[in-house]
Amino acid sequence: MAQQGVEAGGLAGEVVASTRRITLKDQPGQQTFDLRGCGVTRIRVMPETAYGAGRGRHLAVAEIEFFGHRG
Repeated sequence: MAQQGVEAGGLAGEVVASTRRITLKDQPGQQTFDLRGCGVTRIRVMPETAYGAGRGRHLAVAEIEFFGHRG
């Protein structure tokens, strides 16, 4: 399992003090999470841990996709 912090930034370079810790399952396939925000222009994903992590080993993220509001 990997934990990731997610920060959201708003317009005009302001940083919205919003951090969410998400624990991913160690399995293939899509994993979805609901994130709330308004006027978000950037997201920073910061992996904290990863399976097999160690000196000289690197983490690769294949894809992150964000969707608009779901009514």
